[in-house]
Amino acid sequence: MMSVSRMALVAALGGSAVLSAAPADAQRRNRQQQPAAAPAQPQGRVLNLSREERAVLVPLETAAGGTDRAAQDAALAAAQPVVRGADARYAFARFQMRIADQRRDNAMMARGIDMAVDSGAAPPEELVVLLRAQADLALGANDNAKAERALTRLGQLQPNDIDVQARLAQLRINQGRVGEGLTALQNAITASTSAGRPAPESWYRFALARSFESRDPAIRARALGFGRALVGAYPTAVNWRDALLTYREVAGLDAAAQIDLSRLMLAAGALAGERDYYEFANSLNQGGYPAEAKAVLDAGIARRMVDASRSPFRELLATANGRLPADRADLPASQRSALAAATGTPALRTGDAFLGYARYPEAIALYQAALQKGGVDANLVNTRLGIAYALAGQRPQAEAAFRAITGPRSELAAYWLLWLQQPPR
Repeated sequence: MMSVSRMALVAALGGSAVLSAAPADAQRRNRQQQPAAAPAQPQGRVLNLSREERAVLVPLETAAGGTDRAAQDAALAAAQPVVRGADARYAFARFQMRIADQRRDNAMMARGIDMAVDSGAAPPEELVVLLRAQADLALGANDNAKAERALTRLGQLQPNDIDVQARLAQLRINQGRVGEGLTALQNAITASTSAGRPAPESWYRFALARSFESRDPAIRARALGFGRALVGAYPTAVNWRDALLTYREVAGLDAAAQIDLSRLMLAAGALAGERDYYEFANSLNQGGYPAEAKAVLDAGIARRMVDASRSPFRELLATANGRLPADRADLPASQRSALAAATGTPALRTGDAFLGYARYPEAIALYQAALQKGGVDANLVNTRLGIAYALAGQRPQAEAAFRAITGPRSELAAYWLLWLQQPPR
């Protein structure tokens, strides 16, 4: 999610302060005496060093500014057992980090960062950079406990840093604390959105994947919300596909709902590959809707995802085309019979046929008749009515139909409502 910039860390090492020329006890004896200037250190600070500490740190600073590895190693070895005070350990750590950066040595850099953080002498603004780097390097070394400590402390220093919140949430999820981490990540997404800054797409995708992978049914169910949030914020075809396939797996849809889901995938450009088009078209053909089956296959051919000359598409197209003349010819009689029927079941089925031919006004009238006559699943009919309105470009009416849906189909309706909010394709 977030990683510290190496440039930021290097910049934090490049300030200036003064190594005290006199030991601390000499300074106490003569506070009016100004210590002699010494090589530069960060933040313009005068570090409180003993004579012995200064004696080993000045050569170390010189070595850190050069490129002689042997001299650097010797200076580090000479200084390390001598530095005891907070300022001395902080100065040693900074020189060690300079050398590590020069060598691109992550292990040495981690040791320097740890010492600088633990010294307690790092200024607050520098400590923030150090803690970010400490967390990065700990994660790179698979030391999640250390990374969590660094991020927790960083969060205390910067409680309004949403990136830190999200990164800590990700870490907790990776540690197996999935429910806790997902809640923290959701809070970070909400905070980012409320602040007028879109949360990164990767946060949504990470939350969707990790919730879906969980074996805990309650956590897995949260994938539905993360899927809707993903396509609401980043409505790409890939995200639509991932969100809707996740929904299909988590919700356990019946055959009718799977067809309506596939209709949304087609509308959102989320069908991908031969299998998607074949399964959708085949289910429609088996259900007695050859016109829509052919329309789905034609869409796959147009997108070059279906080769009409290859089996089984060749046979499926032949079946659909063979049924079309009789099916089309039967529409007027079926419409009259459905509108005259005592119950809404014939109107629902005939409305589905007109929907497949993209004859939306007739489909809408039949679905409305089905609702009025009764004897049908109102949530199913409202789904199909909403789809007909949506594909006809009648957004307010489509929204009204989808908002009338309750029960298990309400999740599918919520996805259709999200699709309606997108700009016209």
